[in-house]
Amino acid sequence: MAPKAKKKAVAKKITSKKAEEARKSELVQGEGSGRLAVLESLHVTGVLTSRMQSRDVRMEQVSIGLHGKELVQDAVMQINHGRRYGLIGANGSGKTSLLASIAARELPIPEHVDMWFVHQEAEPTKITALQSVIDVAAKEFERLEKVTQELMESDM
Repeated sequence: MAPKAKKKAVAKKITSKKAEEARKSELVQGEGSGRLAVLESLHVTGVLTSRMQSRDVRMEQVSIGLHGKELVQDAVMQINHGRRYGLIGANGSGKTSLLASIAARELPIPEHVDMWFVHQEAEPTKITALQSVIDVAAKEFERLEKVTQELMESDM
């Protein structure tokens, strides 16, 4: 019976280690980094054709389908560093689905490429847009400082 008890103890350690890794990952990702519900039923494929270290991203054979309906089929997508992009299309054409899949890295976007995806409008306030961005950046900085401290303490 001792070997079975030992196996259970080892299994518990593995589970708790995985849980700890998941907790750390969640801490690092931050508030609002959850997946949009549309991504659960979205089928997204694409092939990265640019170099992994490149600041410009090029993907070919990009296809997006939702509930069996092809929204984007065998497209080429190129995102160049320093440019701003907007999407124009009819309701239900896949604009939000494409942006959500890019932000969630469902498409092969290299990790060194930073992006912000705002999926809803901000509530009207008397705060300027610039001050709002500064406030969010300050809050994120404080959060990351706290996470860094917690991770350093947990490694000791």
